[in-house]
Amino acid sequence: MDDLIRILLLDGSVESRESIKSLLNVLPRFKLVGEGSLDNNAPLRVLSDTPDIVLVSIEPGDTENSIILEHISAQSPDVGIIVLSEHKDWYLVRQYMRAGAKDYLYMPVTPVVLERTIDEVVRLVEEKQVISPTLQRQRETSAHCKTVVFFSGKGGVGRTTLSVNTATALALAGNSTVLVDLALHAGVDHIWLNITPTWTLVDLVQQAQQLDRELFQSYLSYHQESGLWLLPAPHSPEEMELLTESDLRLILKALQNEFDFVVVDTAALPDALLFAALELATQGYLVNTKNIANLQNNQSLLADLQEHGLFNKVAAVLNNADSRGGITTQDIAQTLQIPLLWKFPSNYTLVETSANSGIPFVLGRKRSRLAKNMDTFVRRVLIAAE
Repeated sequence: MDDLIRILLLDGSVESRESIKSLLNVLPRFKLVGEGSLDNNAPLRVLSDTPDIVLVSIEPGDTENSIILEHISAQSPDVGIIVLSEHKDWYLVRQYMRAGAKDYLYMPVTPVVLERTIDEVVRLVEEKQVISPTLQRQRETSAHCKTVVFFSGKGGVGRTTLSVNTATALALAGNSTVLVDLALHAGVDHIWLNITPTWTLVDLVQQAQQLDRELFQSYLSYHQESGLWLLPAPHSPEEMELLTESDLRLILKALQNEFDFVVVDTAALPDALLFAALELATQGYLVNTKNIANLQNNQSLLADLQEHGLFNKVAAVLNNADSRGGITTQDIAQTLQIPLLWKFPSNYTLVETSANSGIPFVLGRKRSRLAKNMDTFVRRVLIAAE
């Protein structure tokens, strides 16, 4: 019983309160320790009931709501506040997030979504206590953040494999690291990490002009096993139109103020967002394979990068380096006219197994040749360059 997550429900409507209680009744890991209205007595109720989570049902128009939430958040910073509302108003979302809410759910909501959100907020509150000193250090040394972008002129070359495992290895080495999934059509970084995100990259778009640390951190997903943070791609391709290059620049700059490393996974085909990311990157890694179509596409892409003044930020890496094919590493270097910085060995079975299990191979198969190669790349090329 001590492992149950303690819930306090604050809702002025008896009917709405009963509806939320019916959801909690089918979730055995949660214990309702109290209920009441969101009024001036609510902060004292939080102190007396000692919940882990406060569920707050809010109707728009009451200006006192955010003030009360601020009081609760200030006096009980270890309590996670989740706002529930039928109104999809981005102004309200931002207002309540600033007041101390850790998440915002649109009603009606299913038990599965409610359970997942509560678990994520509990984890966020716990991890925030652990990582706050690290993030504080980052605010003092934000100029040292290193942003790396994995990209290619062709899909299916292993950009996501390299991005996810590089970011995971950086986090495992003790660096505060965030992975940004810019594969907006079909981002799968969250699958590699076995994360089911509530918020995605496009959810930040409405807030891009007014980002602050508390707000954007609430949108990140946390990978417990490695300490890596993830900003996932949108749930549907239709949402990609909401993200502009200007928005992306603002979001990346905000992340650079908080982390040692920002690792960016990009779309299968080059787009305007890739160029925006490379503008802010410390280093771009052009992913190659022993495939003539990939090599030709990358050659054309480099010409475009040169026109945009980004050519000098790019180094080439070779994935599946020991696969058989008519193209040699010398052919690749001569064709691209840029250094071939690193070669990653082939292990299709390991990569597929890792992706399907949701465990990056640098975490689940540390002794494999591929994982050791990745670890060496991270330590010699990325960390040593700091």
